[in-house]
Amino acid sequence: MPAGAELSGMLERCDVAQVSGFDAVEVLKAAYRQLCRERARFLQVVLEVGLREPFSSGSVRRLEVPDEFGPDEVRAALVWSRRRSDAAFERAWDVHRRLPMLGEEMLAGRLDEPRAVAFIRWTAGLTSDQAARVCELLLPQAPRWTVGELVEQIQRLVLAIDPQWAEKRYREAVRRRRVIGVRQEDGTATVSGLDLPMDRAAAGCERIDELARGCKRAGDGRSIDHIRVDLFLGSLDGSFEGLTDEQVVAHVLAHPFVDSESPADPDPDPDSDSDSSPAPGSDQNSAGNATENSAPNHAESVSGSRPQNHAESGPEDQPDSHGDSRQDSRAEPATEGDIVASTGSDPVDKGGLDEISPRSGGDHGDDEPCGGAIASSSSPGNGPDSTSAAGSPEQVEHGERPNPHGRAGPSPDVSRSADPDDDGVPGRETAAKGWAVGEVRVELTTLLGLDEHPAEVPGWGMVHAGLARRMVGDMSAGEWRFAICGDDGRLLHTGITRYRPVAPHARPLRDARRGGIVELRITQRCLDHLAGEPAEFDEWAGVLADLARQAAAPAVRDGDTRSSGGGRDGQASGRDRRQAGAALRRHIQIRGRVCSRPGCRVPATKTDQDHIVDWVDRGPSDEGNLHLACRHDHRAKHQGGWLVTLAEPGLIIWTSPLGHDYPSRLPPIMTPMPRPEPRNWPDVPSAPLADDDVPIMTTEPRPEPDPPSGADPDDLGFGRRSAGRDEGASSIGGGTISLLLDVPPF
Repeated sequence: MPAGAELSGMLERCDVAQVSGFDAVEVLKAAYRQLCRERARFLQVVLEVGLREPFSSGSVRRLEVPDEFGPDEVRAALVWSRRRSDAAFERAWDVHRRLPMLGEEMLAGRLDEPRAVAFIRWTAGLTSDQAARVCELLLPQAPRWTVGELVEQIQRLVLAIDPQWAEKRYREAVRRRRVIGVRQEDGTATVSGLDLPMDRAAAGCERIDELARGCKRAGDGRSIDHIRVDLFLGSLDGSFEGLTDEQVVAHVLAHPFVDSESPADPDPDPDSDSDSSPAPGSDQNSAGNATENSAPNHAESVSGSRPQNHAESGPEDQPDSHGDSRQDSRAEPATEGDIVASTGSDPVDKGGLDEISPRSGGDHGDDEPCGGAIASSSSPGNGPDSTSAAGSPEQVEHGERPNPHGRAGPSPDVSRSADPDDDGVPGRETAAKGWAVGEVRVELTTLLGLDEHPAEVPGWGMVHAGLARRMVGDMSAGEWRFAICGDDGRLLHTGITRYRPVAPHARPLRDARRGGIVELRITQRCLDHLAGEPAEFDEWAGVLADLARQAAAPAVRDGDTRSSGGGRDGQASGRDRRQAGAALRRHIQIRGRVCSRPGCRVPATKTDQDHIVDWVDRGPSDEGNLHLACRHDHRAKHQGGWLVTLAEPGLIIWTSPLGHDYPSRLPPIMTPMPRPEPRNWPDVPSAPLADDDVPIMTTEPRPEPDPPSGADPDDLGFGRRSAGRDEGASSIGGGTISLLLDVPPF
């Protein structure tokens, strides 16, 4: 039933306490539709009051353009602050005047306020025509996306519609970068970096997170957040000056900051929210990981029947807030030219992760180095494409992150495209320095300069093409994956390439953690065309030729078939081995993109790989039976009563304990981009920079950025704590900013 007077009356008469569990969910959805309509009606009234002419109390006269004092009538009538009334009026203007299609959808009950705010906020810099175009393209799908998913879609279109403007705006914002320290009312301090370059900020968070997990693996029983704070402050105050990563971990273990009132208690569950044990997605049969025997009471249910609550081996952690259940497939790329087709199943030597294990890296077999400390960042051969002696994947949580000595982008030495045969040759590679972002997904044509399509940094959102090229230029030491798609954007082939657009002598050493993942996306048709003209792309010729060769490979490789004690002669089949091998794990990650639970945005490299038909019930470890599940949703399946079934290839159904089905279809890898519609505006205006004598520390409240167009600052909570407000949040569902950023870096 659509939102309106009839639905309102029905809800008034309905006693939800007397309806069945299934019907209670239907009442919930109906009540929310009506709430969306009522909120739109309220904003209509706010707009009307603010637009009425002064001294028109006895007549109907409106202003065409609101004046400065229009919202004051709302402010007085509702006893609101001026900031709140101004923000509410601006939102009403945006919803019903600037983008009236938003108001129409809200009145129909099909769009809620947080999603409307997402459209308003992320189209604020566009012209009216550009913003309307974004709404036209995305509004029909908006109700089935979470706010975070919708924001990513808006970002993608905004960057594609006017890429030059987006890059200029980014550069101007970075010019305002600054560090601010604020003393809080409770005596603590807040140190913030504002308007930072996104790539360096993401790389810094990646390093803090990786070092913190190294401390947990080495035995630090404190919470992961407390360890991150020690690492953050130690990096700021010089405590770690001159120390290697291994020495930093040792220093934190030797000098932990402990709350003075209560000594640090041992972590009752050291695997809890910080993963001191193997990551989800790691080989639980290798050294240092929980084996199947470590959870003797764990018995997975037959697909189609409800699992009982079991004492799982995994922690009560929070993957959505900490990114804990991360599985990373960087460390064991099998052999050069490894490729998995998207059809058919592949024999692999390790099955899916139906036992819920703590977070770890992903594509690691039995040859990953084990140990509690972080592997040396200067050891050659530890990179994503190499193997080393022994093995625990817990060493590689979000695993191999090399970073090159310099830009690894197109080299002037065109004829010397990096060749895998050059690996390990003394003097051929340079030492890696710094950290890269964890992962960047970018179209190969964008790297070649053929278009300006935006790229994606999972967990951080979309970035403009220029920034993506700079990121990839710093990631030649990482693992380079590829995803070859059909014209419809659906996946055809996956694999890795060891070729780089840089001369062999300039390649950095492979590093176990720093280089990150680069995912190259291209359609088969485009690859065939570009590979036929290698001379036009110089240093990228080797990469193009390698991708074309692998895409044309007549046989599908079996993934990782190295022996670790299972299967005859080490040739493990999907039935014989529980965990998937490197090639298959990587393929599942690329194919799935995020957790398969509808609305969940945990990136693939931070998820578990779970069997749909449980392995103990003879479910195979192949691409037709494996899917991605973040730690929370993995536990929801095994402990929370949720059921996961495969309705058809590419369509997974999550069935709730109350009997509702929520379909989740595999997303396309590539989506069509709109044609650029650049504006004829002058350059982004430059804001004045702060004086050099302005101190970092200030006793004044932290400066708050201007609220986005249509956003209520009381809802967004910019620069303030929620406590101590004189006004409550007025948006549906509480603070909007938390909905927009539902997958934080940590």
